Amino acid sequence: MPSLVLLAAGMGSRYGGTKQFSTFGPYDHLIIDYTILDAIEAGFEKIVVVIRKEIEPAFNETVFNKWKDRIDLRVVYQELDSLPEQYQPLEGRTKPWGTAHAVWMAENEINEPFAIANADDFYGREAIQKTCDQLKKMSSDKNGAFIIGYELGNTLSPNGSVSRGLCHVDESGNLINIEELKSIEERLGKIISETDKKERELRSEDLISMNLMGFTPSVFDAIREGFDRFYKNLNPGSTAEFYLANVLTRLLNEGVNVSVIPTNSQWFGVTYSEDKEWVNRQLTELHESGVYPDGL
Repeated sequence: MPSLVLLAAGMGSRYGGTKQFSTFGPYDHLIIDYTILDAIEAGFEKIVVVIRKEIEPAFNETVFNKWKDRIDLRVVYQELDSLPEQYQPLEGRTKPWGTAHAVWMAENEINEPFAIANADDFYGREAIQKTCDQLKKMSSDKNGAFIIGYELGNTLSPNGSVSRGLCHVDESGNLINIEELKSIEERLGKIISETDKKERELRSEDLISMNLMGFTPSVFDAIREGFDRFYKNLNPGSTAEFYLANVLTRLLNEGVNVSVIPTNSQWFGVTYSEDKEWVNRQLTELHESGVYPDGL
């Protein structure tokens, strides 16, 4: 049965703190609570959470102890020194190694098709269900990957611009590439991205990657090989990170089909501290409409 890897080691710099332990909605739940519940309902049987050791006490108190008896819940750690022996941490580096490195930390816990998601993002029940259903169709001994594609209009913040990965797909719905766009916001009814003082209008229905993806275990080979190349090309003092987008590019170059599966789910983000009020309203509506119970 498929597993879910939740990335919870990062900090929300623009948000202004550790988002993972901020509560939302009418019953003060964590965002990760909704994702875990949706995963259980969808049919996931194991969840691996990637954290930093320094947040382990708070994680155990607020998350692990709450869910450990309802699903196989495991914890792994992402640290700057979480590297194979042939790599040495760069002197003076404090920046994490990136999302692909975080996923790599779960390798010893994964032997089956698995999904990854950000722990501090709300993905929606339909999207989580589609993810689990797709994973059940995948074979552990073959290369395979997919992205859940969100409509851009369902991922914007009302409180400022955002960066998004625009999925370009072929006629069969397979990924061609992901184009990283910055400074995206709605202006006078139009969605605009501004790069180098040049404006570009986007469509609300454009498909965006929000880091809800699925892979077979062979992806760890691509991560390992990709990190080796990434590390060897680092300059002293570099703050570059090894992202999942880099891994997807590697898979595409190797001829792996990466399908993009559309979802109508609303993505809730807390990019800015002002987003909390908006997310609270969205979650309140979901509780009032019966999508979620009072107590998760």
